[in-house]
Amino acid sequence: MMAVPVPDFYTASVAEQSHRLRDMACRAAVLWPGRWQVDRLLKYRENAVFALSSATDGRVVLRIHRPGYHQVAALKSELVWMQALSEAGFCVPVLRTGHDGGVLQVVEAPGIPEPRFVDMQDHMPGVPVSEVTDIRTLEKIYVDVGRQLAAMHAHSMRWVAPEGFHRPSWDSDGLIGQSPLWGDFRQLPALSGNDARRVAEAVAQAERDLREFGDGRDRFGMIHADGIADNILYDPHAGPRLIDFDDCGHGWFLFDLATCLFFHEDHPGYPVISESFLGSYAQAGKLDAPMRRAMPLFMFLRALTYLGWVHTRAETVTAREMTSFFVERAARLADSYLKGRPTSFGAGIS
Repeated sequence: MMAVPVPDFYTASVAEQSHRLRDMACRAAVLWPGRWQVDRLLKYRENAVFALSSATDGRVVLRIHRPGYHQVAALKSELVWMQALSEAGFCVPVLRTGHDGGVLQVVEAPGIPEPRFVDMQDHMPGVPVSEVTDIRTLEKIYVDVGRQLAAMHAHSMRWVAPEGFHRPSWDSDGLIGQSPLWGDFRQLPALSGNDARRVAEAVAQAERDLREFGDGRDRFGMIHADGIADNILYDPHAGPRLIDFDDCGHGWFLFDLATCLFFHEDHPGYPVISESFLGSYAQAGKLDAPMRRAMPLFMFLRALTYLGWVHTRAETVTAREMTSFFVERAARLADSYLKGRPTSFGAGIS
């Protein structure tokens, strides 16, 4: 009987990919102390994230990193920054050390063409904020998240990265240069016609405005860069906690704020969420008038990153389902940014 060929990993269905990654998670788990059971797949976008449990060692999260997304120096630097935040008193996922003393392991598995980097972190209680529907609870959550980000940005202003530290830069080149970090939004076929012209006009203006806005230490430093509702866990007792530092890097603090707000923009309670979030950030940190005036710019820039993401990951379910949404949102935010531009943004501290 002729054997049925095994489909290439990247042309296999999401279900088949998840099955193979689960096998890889089982193989990876033995590289850490404890007897771990792979319970379920939590998330599969850039990385595959699994929930594991042990009768004697509690619950953990295992991340299988997307190949080629970050080099090993960048992956290790992410963990270095998380450790620095933890030592400064921030509640971030705690990394587990493997049998070899390292926090980052390399794993291979049948049916997956390349080795993958894997890490293990302690489980954090709570549900993703994307599952919270009560507006008063969301208001409370974002008051707390605003304070946390203000404190994190203040820490970034003081923190000195160790030698060899390397993370991506969400700067002008990384956002609207010729090779943006998440892909060139200009090459997205769905961005065409009038939408493409509106976006191009806003991009040209954004280049000038970013130079004027500046990248002084009071507005540019290490940021989380992916504080969407899926990456904030909420527990009624512990409060909200940021997870998934996979996209952390050097960037504008306002880019962090725009990321937190982006997917809430069409929520009926957006005015409450936005004002609670920005108000608490301003009380705990710095959000002066020039920075507030620049928020529409950074909301637009955040939209461009998602256009690049769906362009370079066109094979994903997310890209198929969300591309038209991101094109509409980017064009609308381009208009809002251009129509509401201030005469001056003001430069930051050098």
